Amino acid sequence: GVQTRINKHGLIETVADNESRLSYDIVDGKVSDCPHLLLEPQRTNYAVKSEEFDDSNWQKVRATIAANQIVSPDGSVTADLLTATDTTENYCQQNVNSTVSGSKQTASFFVKKGTSDFCHILLWDVSNDGARQWFDLTNGTVGTSTTFGSGVSVDSAQMINYGNDWYRCIVVFNNSNTTVRTRISTSNSNGSTSSTSGKTQYLWGAQLTIGSYETSYIPNTTTGSVTRSADACNGSGTSADFNDSEGVLFAEIASLEGDDNY
Repeated sequence: GVQTRINKHGLIETVADNESRLSYDIVDGKVSDCPHLLLEPQRTNYAVKSEEFDDSNWQKVRATIAANQIVSPDGSVTADLLTATDTTENYCQQNVNSTVSGSKQTASFFVKKGTSDFCHILLWDVSNDGARQWFDLTNGTVGTSTTFGSGVSVDSAQMINYGNDWYRCIVVFNNSNTTVRTRISTSNSNGSTSSTSGKTQYLWGAQLTIGSYETSYIPNTTTGSVTRSADACNGSGTSADFNDSEGVLFAEIASLEGDDNY
């Protein structure tokens, strides 16, 4: 299926089917020295046209989208610019086309600060129950969350620093509803839904999945959902190699003092 990894340059890239995904961790915006084998369960990205916020599947309210303005986390010039056009809540929103069934749903956007210090992500359902989570794009910290109605709440949130001022803003929602909408907005401050007209932020790589944690990004260029199958690793050893009755303890030790201590 459609699968990605982070390469040694810190860029998101697509990996062909039946190839190992050797992915490099990014810590505080810096790429780690060694890759690891990325093995993940099956996930489906329900956010359609996930890199095309100018597409008609993304509703723009009191906001405009300018496509392909700056370099995105995959190294191409495909990141879009969201600009608020009013002081009340502005947003780029998608009514998810597919039925989303699961008690925990995870939404994420790659966001880069323009002139707006804060953004917030909203998930809500047709009964007008919803929850919002704020993110501080200047300091790279998770803000507060709020709810309205009773059917949706924020379970957890995090920001991953991808370098070059890009953050992956991730929210895990508690929500048993099957018809959902996801939204990204600029904000003047933590906890505020208002934004000064003209405030901006860059967007790329939207994702909405069922599950209690975020996985690697699944690009979706279609108008339907896209599924990445579960990874399977063959030839990696059996119970004859790894079991609960024997094993190997290895330690690499250096003597850094030239004294007589043992």
